Amino acid sequence: NVINMGMYRLFDRLGVRYETGARDAAYPGRVVVYSGGGALVEIYPGADAFFRANHAVCRNLILLPHTVRSYGELVAQMDSRCFLFAREQGSFDYLAAHATGGAQVFLSHDLAFMLDDAVIRGLPWHPGYARATSHAGPWLRMAVKFWLDARRHRTLNCYRQDHEAPEGPVPETSRDLSKLFASADMSRLSCENTVKILRTVLRFYDRVESNRLHIAILATLVGRQVTMHDNSYGKNRAI
Repeated sequence: NVINMGMYRLFDRLGVRYETGARDAAYPGRVVVYSGGGALVEIYPGADAFFRANHAVCRNLILLPHTVRSYGELVAQMDSRCFLFAREQGSFDYLAAHATGGAQVFLSHDLAFMLDDAVIRGLPWHPGYARATSHAGPWLRMAVKFWLDARRHRTLNCYRQDHEAPEGPVPETSRDLSKLFASADMSRLSCENTVKILRTVLRFYDRVESNRLHIAILATLVGRQVTMHDNSYGKNRAI
């Protein structure tokens, strides 16, 4: 949600008009923009199907800043109508090495850096949407728990424990905010609500320690002291 909020902010600044598409659809003759992230990594199979269905038939394909570690043969099939943005040097080098079909490759920042604390503070809160998606009650209860916790512990430990988690122990006090406040809906309303609630919780604490890239970035943007640990395949360190 943080990445997509950065995308919406980018579209606002550029004056881009857009329609929301579906990852399992093809869009012949259209300009197709795929949001930022790490979809082209081997541990996330399936996203490549969207690019295979679209790169040959769309008017243009724009991949917003991504970590790319796999699917080099797919990149090689893309031509000059495709604009691929890497969010760190390793991904740029990988794309440049495999873009033998003419795809244009660029290096840029992760989309989360389109945000800052003033922007996030100014985002609207959508209580009706939160109630409709059944987020309002659970999110409020969790926020109160974090507020109480922050009165005892000034450091928030926020570690992922999925397939991106590196080997090693995790503090018993760890709370994975990205998982707790997750929303499968990447609509603008959902992203605004999620980023707002994350800002609220992060600001309860003085320090944040995390191997979640966007928790670390967001905590930094809202003025917390942050120690960011790497993930399993080096994405955090690279960015």
